[in-house]
Amino acid sequence: LNMVSPPSLGNDQTISICSDSSINLNLVIDTTNLSTIWLLNNLYVTNTSNVNQPGIYNLIAINSTGCKDTLHLNLTVNSIPNPGPSQNFNLCQGQSLNLNNSFNFGNDIAVWSNNGQVVIDATNIQDSGTYDLQLTNSNGCVASSSANVVLLPKPEIGPSTTLTNCLGTTSNLTNIYDLNGMSSSWEFNGSPISSPISANQAGNYQVIAIDQNGCSDTAQISLTYYTGPELGPDMYFSLCQWQTLDLSSL
Repeated sequence: LNMVSPPSLGNDQTISICSDSSINLNLVIDTTNLSTIWLLNNLYVTNTSNVNQPGIYNLIAINSTGCKDTLHLNLTVNSIPNPGPSQNFNLCQGQSLNLNNSFNFGNDIAVWSNNGQVVIDATNIQDSGTYDLQLTNSNGCVASSSANVVLLPKPEIGPSTTLTNCLGTTSNLTNIYDLNGMSSSWEFNGSPISSPISANQAGNYQVIAIDQNGCSDTAQISLTYYTGPELGPDMYFSLCQWQTLDLSSL
């Protein structure tokens, strides 16, 4: 009677993978020179090199003498983060963009990069480019997305200015700036007003011009009214033919 040693597969194992990956069962356990059968739920696993279905896999290994050993492999499949699809953004010059507000983070760890360089503050983006997002959850699973930012020039309507006029007259402030092709709104001392075609109050006027891309520029107009000279009431004089009148003394 010859006693033949059975194969030794070792202890049962537990393996965790992410849902976007798979494992090769043939590489997990050393089955060199052994015939193997993998089962999942008592069904044969036909493609053992590309497995990503969770469950308890049973391995039966048989050596050349017909002796066998078994092993259980518990495969856990963890979900990957879901940051959402890649997005495009138009950013007006002089404004900033908070990239974190446009993607789903939850409790996952987010890392932004641009041209391979880590972005320190993704809440204050002011430059164009492609920003890549890598999101890692508590299981170590990773997902990615991106944001393509296009920087748009803002309109330039001109500098703020000061305007003076005489009391009792009106000023057409809409003639000061070229607002063709743009929508505009006006404020007077911080309160909205209609278009100041006939402004007759001293104070601070502000125009906000918005172009077709939604980018805006503002300008201030400080309007001052001066009182005119007071000549007094009209005067009437009657002169005899031989008399004269010095008008400069009136």
